[in-house]
Amino acid sequence: MDKTSATIEQLTAAIEIAGIALQAITEAGERGIPSGVLYAAMMGTFSIETYESMLSLLLRSNAITRDAHHVLRAK
Repeated sequence: MDKTSATIEQLTAAIEIAGIALQAITEAGERGIPSGVLYAAMMGTFSIETYESMLSLLLRSNAITRDAHHVLRAK
């Protein structure tokens, strides 16, 4: 496998994981889900740094909000 293929596979996996996270946040409804609870459910998949990067992407894309108590809600 060449370097480009690995990068495409990694990107595809990252998009799928972000989609799963967004689905969980959406299913939490108006009450939202604490970020720590979501990370605990996903922590076997990736590092905290990767998790924070994924959340930053979802926040910048306006797909989710995060309040002062780190509760995540879908828009």
